[in-house]
Amino acid sequence: MAESGPIEINTFSPVWTAGWQWPWVVVMALIVAGNFLFVSDQIYLGTGLLIGGLALTGLGVRAVVNGAADALADGTNKLCRAAAGIDSEVDEASVYAVTAAKGSVLGLDVAKRYRATVLTVGEDAVTVYDEAMVNLFNTKWSLATDSEEIPYEGIDGIAYADGSVQLRLPDGERSYPADKRPADLIAAIEQRLSAGGT
Repeated sequence: MAESGPIEINTFSPVWTAGWQWPWVVVMALIVAGNFLFVSDQIYLGTGLLIGGLALTGLGVRAVVNGAADALADGTNKLCRAAAGIDSEVDEASVYAVTAAKGSVLGLDVAKRYRATVLTVGEDAVTVYDEAMVNLFNTKWSLATDSEEIPYEGIDGIAYADGSVQLRLPDGERSYPADKRPADLIAAIEQRLSAGGT
């Protein structure tokens, strides 16, 4: 079972889509405008389509570059709220999401999709929702409600290395991909581990 919902992008949806697919929009604008310019001898229509297609591309790329960080933050916030709603004993402040980019577009520094892992730091255990996704291209988030609960006494430590959050367990290590070091998550789990060890 999974929960999902929309991501707020604060821009007109076709402009957002054109920004993600800008190479195809440019190719289509050139083909359609070229058809009207050179085959149909409709210079004004062909020129208008060429300028319009390139303008749509520019606006779309600008919308994606300026809005992707906010859209990713909105998606991860909604993932955390959904996880807090599943586990009624955890408040939203102790739910953390780590993300790793997946699927890039030529010329854009942001990814279309982000694989996410949601971790709730509870009183006795960390609950891990490992199957989550924030899809900026389709403006949707999804969270599988299947989770793994790892008691604090079964955690030897937590670290961030090689682009992933690593929980050290007696039987091995669990790694969760993360583009950035989640300092708040690591501090929250270390605080629980040190409280349990005293």
